[in-house]
Amino acid sequence: MNNPSIDQAFAAATRAHRQGDLDGASALYARVLAAAPDYRGARNNLIAILEMARTETFHPRLAARIADCLSAPGANWEALARPAVHQLRLRYDVPDSRQPPESFAATPELLATLASDVLFQRTLSNTINRDYSFECWLTALRRALATQLASGNAGSDIATVAAAVALQAFNNEFVFAVSETEAELSKAAIGRIAASETPQDADLLLAALYAPLADLPNAEALAALPLDRWSGPIAPLIGRALLAPLTERRLAANIQPITPIADPTSRQVRAMYEANPYPRWIALGRREPIDIRAALARTYPRMAPLLPVAGPLSILMPGAGTGQHPLSVATNYRDAQVFAVDLSLTSLAYGKRMAIDHGIGNIEFRQGDILALGSLGRTFDHIECVGVLHHMGDPNAGLRVLSECLVPGGLMRIGLYAEGGRRTVVEARRIIAEQVYAATPDVLRQFRHDVATGHWPSLAPLLADDDFYSLSLLRDLVFHVHEHRFTMPGLRRLLADLPLRVLGFEFPAGLSGRALAEPPARQFYRVRYPNEPTCSDLANWEQLEAERPDLFTGYTFWCQKLAG
Repeated sequence: MNNPSIDQAFAAATRAHRQGDLDGASALYARVLAAAPDYRGARNNLIAILEMARTETFHPRLAARIADCLSAPGANWEALARPAVHQLRLRYDVPDSRQPPESFAATPELLATLASDVLFQRTLSNTINRDYSFECWLTALRRALATQLASGNAGSDIATVAAAVALQAFNNEFVFAVSETEAELSKAAIGRIAASETPQDADLLLAALYAPLADLPNAEALAALPLDRWSGPIAPLIGRALLAPLTERRLAANIQPITPIADPTSRQVRAMYEANPYPRWIALGRREPIDIRAALARTYPRMAPLLPVAGPLSILMPGAGTGQHPLSVATNYRDAQVFAVDLSLTSLAYGKRMAIDHGIGNIEFRQGDILALGSLGRTFDHIECVGVLHHMGDPNAGLRVLSECLVPGGLMRIGLYAEGGRRTVVEARRIIAEQVYAATPDVLRQFRHDVATGHWPSLAPLLADDDFYSLSLLRDLVFHVHEHRFTMPGLRRLLADLPLRVLGFEFPAGLSGRALAEPPARQFYRVRYPNEPTCSDLANWEQLEAERPDLFTGYTFWCQKLAG
């Protein structure tokens, strides 16, 4: 920052943070940000603390800090969803419940409070709620709002609160349960919008509470209206729920394929992600760019010296999805050029639109299958493939292709499902198959209701999973058309005969991805194998996992391609 006093305050904050004085560190980080709002290190470290913050009563200062971070460009808003909702539940006395209350008083006083509550507005607009009891409360609030909007009441407070709830509904892809009465009110509003060149605010808000505005019959005509035609709280809703999806549809038409997608499993997976792009995300977390190769050399002592790279580091990211991971790499790795590939045009178009919105130019999006990457006729300095190979018909074939695309000495990050971390998912997939739950929006909502209300007690842990809280995330979690799960012996078989040296595993914590000084799994390894300092021997990890099957919730690890 080139400001000694601010840098000194940041240094004091990090010391307090390392020493476990989280209250003191939070106050110091907040002081730094008050003087320098763009100080990314302070913002990211504060979010890492706020992500874990819980209080017994509503804490106004904590709520204000969370709200401030939820408006900061480049902040990791996703990591703040749970602590934000925790404070909102305390403020509004939201009970533990697995059903929306039958009677809900959306009084003028409550609506006025919600309309002026910055934390409420930013939480609903900028995150996906991941608390089922708060979801039930919001479901009842939405129902009450729909009744008032249907009567033509779109007063300032109602419009402000309804716009925030509609943005939350759009963020989670309308995952909340819908009553027959609400469905009828929404259908009537959509009919009135389709029949009018200048829809009423109340009708637009009512429709947006239950359905994507971009799917309205006259969506293009609505998009052509000037934004200032709408009242204040509606304009952001129009921007995200109408204009952005229409832009993505146009961008999809211009994304070039590598080759036709021929593999049967890949075609199934593509169809799923065209319907349900993954992952669902809203904001791009930023940090000061790092030299990723130097950072990995400090972390993994088994890494061989790297050859210098002429020009930007060329990074291949297969399974790019909606672009959250590739865009994070493009912005957070110094001097990088990213080549992002995915099966789904819908997913890629979301990533491309977000790249444009964020002014990120060092990335190229292409449609294609991992199995076809050899047809590019090029190699890459670095590859990151997280959450992808386990959805292929033959993960080993996919990894072999990636290995061939990596330069000798190059680094590869791989993320795979671990059998020990998917027990509840396996049980869910069994029940889904036996009960013939289809992967349609209505059935996904019914499945969620059945899980939440205890119809399937063995699936109760799903309520704590972040992916339970949007339709696309849920489909990827338990309704996926194809998945493999690995154990350590399976991981060793996957890597057998490939010129890849395992450097070590990652153990980040929380959605903020903060690095733990010494993760418990690595501590366990060091105690058992004190003479193996690299913590990279898969045979040792296999023995530890046999003793503690829950040691890994998933495998994320780094490899280096052997030279020669």
